[in-house]
Parts: sequence; C-alpha cells; structure tokens
Amino acid sequence: MIFIFFSFLLSLLVPDNKNEELIAKLERIAPSQEQITISNELKIERKGGHLQGIQLYPHENETYIYMSGSSSRYGYLVTAATGKVEKLHILRKKPLKHAGGFQIHNNWLAVGIEDNELRNFSEVHVYQLGAPKSDQLLLKGLVERKGAWERATAGAVAIIEYDNRLLMMVGDWSNRHIDFYNADLTREGKLLEFEKTCEIEMASYNKEKWIDDVSWPYQNINLVNYQGQLLLFSFSSGEGDTNLMDVYQLQNPFSDTPEITKIFTKSYPKTSLTRFGWGAGVYFNGSDFTLYACGENVRKQVFIQPYTEQ
Repeated sequence: MIFIFFSFLLSLLVPDNKNEELIAKLERIAPSQEQITISNELKIERKGGHLQGIQLYPHENETYIYMSGSSSRYGYLVTAATGKVEKLHILRKKPLKHAGGFQIHNNWLAVGIEDNELRNFSEVHVYQLGAPKSDQLLLKGLVERKGAWERATAGAVAIIEYDNRLLMMVGDWSNRHIDFYNADLTREGKLLEFEKTCEIEMASYNKEKWIDDVSWPYQNINLVNYQGQLLLFSFSSGEGDTNLMDVYQLQNPFSDTPEITKIFTKSYPKTSLTRFGWGAGVYFNGSDFTLYACGENVRKQVFIQPYTEQ
C-alpha cells in the first residue's frame, strides 16, 4: 500500500513529458517565410461570401488543397493542385449557400452547409474522397440539423477516424455549442449512420482545468490524433485584430460526458492577404504540425500562408 501511495504521489509531482513535448512543438509554430500562390481560371461566385476553410489531401504522391466557401448563390468546395485550381464542387444552392469550416482526415471530408440567413437549418455532409480531379464527390453520410435560430447551424465541423469509428464534432453559430456525433465504420450500408451522443454549451462548461476561461467563436475546428491523444485545433480572429489558435485536449469522446480541456493558446499578427477568420486548418504528418491560412476569396489568385514548426 505504501508503495502504491508513493507511486501515486510521484505521478502528481512528475511533469507529463508527452504534454511538455506537445506544448514545445506548438510553441515553435510560426509563419513560414514562403507563401503559396494558386492561380484560378474557373468562374466562382464571390458575392455575398468568402472562403471558409482549408485542408490538405495527399493522394498518389501529390498533395492537393481543398477549400470551402460561401456565396450569395451556393456553398462550394474547390480543389487545387500544382499551383492551380482544378475543380469546383457546388455542394448546395441557396438557401444552403454557406459551406463553412471543414476537415479532411485520411480520405474522409466533413463539411457543414447552412442557411446563414434564416439560420434554422443545415446539413453536414461526409464524403469519402478518391481521385481529387474527379467530377463527383462520393457522399457517405448526411446529418440534417433543424431547430432554433443559430442553434441548428453548422459553421465549423471536425472529423477523425478513431477506434473503428468516425468521430465528428459540429459547432453551431460562433461555436456556442459543440455537438458530438459518431458512426460505426464496421457496419455495412450505402450511407454511414451518425448518432448524436452529446452536446456541450461552451459558455457554461466547467473551465476549471483550462489554461484560461475563454472560448472564442471559431471559424474552423480540426481533430488530430497526437500519440494516441485527441486534440482539437481551433482557429479564430479573436476580437478581430489577430490570428488566434487554441488547442484543446479531448477525452472520452464517445461517451455522453466527454471532457474538453483548453491546454494551449497562441496568437499571430493578422495579415492583409490571409486570415484565420477567413479560413485556416492544420495538417499533421505523424510528427510535425503545419497550419494553413487562406485569403478571403478565390479570384485570379488565392494566397495561402503556411505556419510551420521552427
């Protein structure tokens, strides 16, 4: 008993080396000196919206860039490769004209498309990606959200393959609430069946273990499996004058009482060409984190700012 007691006491006193290593890696992330410029010759509606999110998708020895966007007419995804926009995918037309923050994990892409005027209806689409230059996206999951003003929206969506399931987190307007969904990947069927297991109201959530008590309205949220530890990267413009990244640790994600703890925050100067408030995302290659922020719209050129560990 004495040995067990002192082992427990020692565990409280010895720092978590894994967390120390993680925080050190996050601290090293800084803007790269080289920006990415993508050319565009496609006609894409810009009026009434802007780019909303950005993700990388490695496929057959080439890296593709996906971006989501909103407009006055439709919500969309674009695919770019080798410095050029290759494809425009119109996901839904008005009133579902706002495709928000999204994520790609492995070959899964999840994005919310909402009516950003009435704000009482949205759809979350889950696609299984194949060849990025294909004209069609393969829809594998659909979640309809109907209800109260702003509560039924889906402005930021995160997804990850974890324990033979797809875990999905959906933030409503300004991420006031986060809803947890999951689907069993071992079940057969044309479409995945997503079950809602929990919802968290960020304002009232117990923040005793957080490094601070602020949860911002996030433009994008992304899930990452770091050495078996689930992290939620969250991107915001803060009070409008910065590029802000918060990182949360997630535990018991499939239960009806998941735990979400803010463990890190860092801000970067806002730039004129790219902003976290327009669209941002994280890519983790198994060892290093890279952030990407995009410009406001797809014009003749799109500017992308990488943030790398330095």
